[in-house]
Amino acid sequence: MWKPRRLYSQNFEDLYLYRLFCNIERGFYIDAGAWSPDIDSVTKIFYENGWSGINLEPLQECFETLQSKRPDDINLCFAVVDEPSVGFVDLAVLGDCPSENGLHHLLDTATADDTRTTSRHNTSRARRVAATTLREVIERYARPRHINFLKLDIEGAEYKAIKGLSLATLDDELKPEVILLEATLPVSRLAAPHRSSCRQHLEANGYTFLYFDGLNDYYCRSHLHSSFIQLMLPPNIFDVVPVGSSLIFNKLDSSVAKDASIDSLQSQLADQLEANENLRKELATEGDSIKELMLEAQELQHALDLEKVTSRQNKEEMERLYFSINEEKDKAIQALNHSNEQRDIFQSQLHQVQEELEACSHLVTELQTMVRQSNHHKDHLIRLVNRMGKLLAISIRSNYRLARYISPARTP
Repeated sequence: MWKPRRLYSQNFEDLYLYRLFCNIERGFYIDAGAWSPDIDSVTKIFYENGWSGINLEPLQECFETLQSKRPDDINLCFAVVDEPSVGFVDLAVLGDCPSENGLHHLLDTATADDTRTTSRHNTSRARRVAATTLREVIERYARPRHINFLKLDIEGAEYKAIKGLSLATLDDELKPEVILLEATLPVSRLAAPHRSSCRQHLEANGYTFLYFDGLNDYYCRSHLHSSFIQLMLPPNIFDVVPVGSSLIFNKLDSSVAKDASIDSLQSQLADQLEANENLRKELATEGDSIKELMLEAQELQHALDLEKVTSRQNKEEMERLYFSINEEKDKAIQALNHSNEQRDIFQSQLHQVQEELEACSHLVTELQTMVRQSNHHKDHLIRLVNRMGKLLAISIRSNYRLARYISPARTP
């Protein structure tokens, strides 16, 4: 006995069918009006466990999804009719996106203006689609397989599909063991007009009514009724996938709690996003302030660089003046030494002159001349010393200015 991981159908159809066929490892089904391979699917638990079958879906976009997700099935893009001579049928597709939700309905154009249906949708578009009968599908694609169940959900065309089976002449080995068909009006608890006609036709051709699940009528081959009827009970806690009211409500409570948690997280996220936005604005403001400070720092750095250049130039000028002063000093010292030597000579000569004054009067005149020259050198030396003092004063002022600009108090 195989066991499904979970259920997929909208009204436990797959659960009822699983009870009947859980001992069959590789069965075969026909799903007319398959729509989605996953959402509200009656056959998915069977496909996941090694079964295969035939899926009929007239909407091209839904058929393409079936093709991609049910590669082991036979997928046919047909509407189901009652006469083999009908090659095409006009359908009204209601709903905005029939491939993404289960709210579309396929109606023949004669009933497409039914306001009870069209009022529930925003759009209604007519399509012409290929059509076939279930008899043609079974004889062409089902042989030699044994059909375990046939599911019909074709929006009010169930009776036409049953008639198209031609059960009276269909080979016994090709007759489905179970047939389930939608027995209420779309999105309604009201019985569909074709319900009684379907029952009369099936009971007249070897089938017995088995169960009504609130949406679908189940029929089985008459010889299977006594064994199958025992399994047709409401979903309950003893099923392989337990179904109990407490479990359902616990899951609902859990879902509500999760929704509340999600709402709380969304609120927190919104608050965090708002805080992030405020922080972003603050950072933008701080960024502008930082940019202004950086501009001021660049201006100060530029001014400092200029001061450094000026200071370097002043230093170079001071060094040149220092060397010049030293040179002048050396020259002055040399001149002074020379003057001292001359003075000594003059003194010696003076003594000689004094001794020979009378004889060398002309030498006195020459000596006076030399004394005047010595005085001249002395005045020149004094002037040089004064100039050196001025240069030293300039050097001191330059060092003071340099110290002001490079001191820590003016660092930006």
